[in-house]
Amino acid sequence: MSPLGDVVTGAADVARRYLHDSKAFHPDGATHFEVLHSGHSGDLASWTGYQVARVHIGSMPDPKDTRIRVTEILRRIGGEWKLVHRHADQQEVHVRTPATTNDAAREDDDRQ
Repeated sequence: MSPLGDVVTGAADVARRYLHDSKAFHPDGATHFEVLHSGHSGDLASWTGYQVARVHIGSMPDPKDTRIRVTEILRRIGGEWKLVHRHADQQEVHVRTPATTNDAAREDDDRQ
């Protein structure tokens, strides 16, 4: 499922979609990965973490910093690792302010 909500299936169609979508990115971006966990067993491997990027897409006036949560599953096929599944979503930032005693009491009341 793309960020727009549509679904693309099949390796060839997904590859075409990735190529098409990549053309919207300007060359002044940068990205790196923060791997929280990775592992493999036999012919399967996975990693999960964050992709942190500075992106400049389409008609955006300026680049934007973004951080997405990513999980990828890879399978060894014919001696080569192939991406067989990728899930990524925008990390939501929740900012909590320190609760006052009354706020904490109201939250306790709401839970009951």
